[in-house]
Amino acid sequence: MTEPAPAPTTTKLSKRWIRKMVIFWVILLGFGLYGLYDAMVAYPARGERDASYRLWKYLDASNDAHGLSLPMGLADGQDPSQVYNDLDAKLDELFASAGGSSVRAKDDAASIAKHDWFRSLKVLGRLDADRINADVNLDTAHDTYQELNTTWAAKDQPKPLAGYDIPVQWLFVFLGLGGCIWLTIHILRIASKKYSFDPDSLSLTLPGRHTITPADVEVFDRRKWDKFILFLKIKTDHKALGGREIKLDLYQYEPLEQWVVAMHEHAHPEDFEPEQEETEESESAPDGQNEDSQTN
Repeated sequence: MTEPAPAPTTTKLSKRWIRKMVIFWVILLGFGLYGLYDAMVAYPARGERDASYRLWKYLDASNDAHGLSLPMGLADGQDPSQVYNDLDAKLDELFASAGGSSVRAKDDAASIAKHDWFRSLKVLGRLDADRINADVNLDTAHDTYQELNTTWAAKDQPKPLAGYDIPVQWLFVFLGLGGCIWLTIHILRIASKKYSFDPDSLSLTLPGRHTITPADVEVFDRRKWDKFILFLKIKTDHKALGGREIKLDLYQYEPLEQWVVAMHEHAHPEDFEPEQEETEESESAPDGQNEDSQTN
């Protein structure tokens, strides 16, 4: 005949708590990786499509204005950010004069298209002279225009990026992967704490190595029992913990709940009597009275 396994005397992490933490961890990881993919792959690719389309519109307007025969993009020594800011400052003026068939109207339309192209590069974080000069120069302007004309002439305008699109994705990365790291540290911290129990003396040893018995507890406070939290008000004569309130999370550790219930019942059995008294009163009531109450 096999002997029953001894009752555990040291806590371990609750399976229900671990399962809950793993679900949160996977959600945070997925959230962070999804944001990382958008920030590094999907959104930059969309921004590049928009920049390509805007470059085509700029070359198309420049071709209409001067047949791609004049310098485009940046002059030597120009700061692309300053050029963009200057165009942005007079954008209303450009729109007011563009749209006609005059040389000035066509030049202004090309300037508007240049502004839009520069903006698409700025949103991507790629508004720099090397990029602009590589995309547009007099030697390759016609070939680039023909190539982009083949690409975009029969396609709809791609959805442009907003200035906040990529930064928001990096925020998701921070929240997701940062939360994942925080949760990992939290799980390890909780796992490092152990409670031990002596079933003979009903003494509970806390993670700080202090031990309490039922006689050391003044109040077993169940004000947050619905959240699996129990507060132990320690009597003032306890050498290490006198007068302190100890918070126990019964959801995280098992079988901690069974241990503290046993301690509570031993220290204050009166807290467990009302249900028994009601049962005894119900059983001792006369048969006729029970029948009357059922009839009513």
